[in-house]
Amino acid sequence: MSFITSVFRKSGEYWVALCLENGVVGQGLTKDDALDKLKEAIQSLELALTDASSLFTTPISIKELHEFLAVAGHEPTLKEQDGEIVAAHDGYKRIGAVHWRTFRFADNRIQIADSVESRKVRQCYAYLHFAPGVAVGLHEKTMHVGRAMITVAGADSIDIEPYEYAPEFNRTFPALMAVIPFSHSLETSITF
Repeated sequence: MSFITSVFRKSGEYWVALCLENGVVGQGLTKDDALDKLKEAIQSLELALTDASSLFTTPISIKELHEFLAVAGHEPTLKEQDGEIVAAHDGYKRIGAVHWRTFRFADNRIQIADSVESRKVRQCYAYLHFAPGVAVGLHEKTMHVGRAMITVAGADSIDIEPYEYAPEFNRTFPALMAVIPFSHSLETSITF
């Protein structure tokens, strides 16, 4: 194995090691475990490179390193308290963003608050998928779906578009969805 440069960060109870030469990562309960897993992954990559000439690797960029370290402190979160659920995930960490969602429940209303934390403004999209046969009326930023009213605050616009609902493999039905672009935060209120 060739010489490697690695960077470590803590992720929950695990350590993650990132190889700067090729972007390969290893994870373990200790730094040593993470480094061992990283070395194993690099050996597998080097073996694959000898077998497949179409594969190649490049060193990671400064931007990728910054994102690896910048989002490192945030872990997926799920908290439940009276009438409220708050969740967050860093599934968008490759672009330096964390998505938060809060559900609040009342007798005849569900409120959903979405926010995206990022160092720069990002175009975000929320999608509401409706079952086949459900009619959706739209007036400004309010949708009427049967007896329910869905109001959206913070949206750039709302478009109702067709999509294919798939209840099982190789079987689809036409249905409607709301496509809702927003920049930072979105408040969706469902009243029934």
